[in-house]
Amino acid sequence: MKSTSAFSLVEVTLALGIASCCLVVLVGLLPVGLHSNRVSFEETEALNVASGLIADLQSVPRGLTSTGQRWVVDQLEIPEVGDAASTQTIYQMEQFSNAAQRFSTSLQSGARYRVVVKMTPPAKIGGAGQKTATMAQVTVSWPAVADNTTRSQSAGSVQTFTALERN
Repeated sequence: MKSTSAFSLVEVTLALGIASCCLVVLVGLLPVGLHSNRVSFEETEALNVASGLIADLQSVPRGLTSTGQRWVVDQLEIPEVGDAASTQTIYQMEQFSNAAQRFSTSLQSGARYRVVVKMTPPAKIGGAGQKTATMAQVTVSWPAVADNTTRSQSAGSVQTFTALERN
C-alpha cells in the first residue's frame, strides 16, 4: 500500500482562515491609503500654485510702472515704501484659457483654491535710502469655498513665506 501525503481538512480550514484575516486587514487599509494619496496630491498642487505665484511676484521690477501706477501681478497689488501692510484674497481657477484668467478676485464656480497673500511693504532704513524687502506670506487652502480664517470647512492648506527683493 502506498502512502499519500495531503493536508487534512483542519489544516486547509486554518490556512484559509489566516489568509482571509490578512485579506480583511489589507482591504481595511485601502481607504487610508487612498485618502493619504488624495491629501498628498492636493498639497502638491497647492504648493505648485504658491510657488508659481511667488515666482510671478519675484519677477516684478522695482518701483512703479512707467505710468506711475503700482504693479499688479495675478490680481495682486504690490505695495511700495510707505504703504500699509495688506491682506489680499484671490482664487485660482481650475480651468482657464490664458494666464490672465488663472486667478480671480471673486469666488466663482470654477475656483479650486483660495489664496490669501499678506504683504508687508518695504521700509526705509538709515539715511542712505536703503530699503528692506517686501515680505509676502502666501496661504493656499482648498476647497476655495472654505473660509481660511475658520479652518473648519477647509480640507487642507499650505503656507509659505518669501521676501521680494525689489530694492
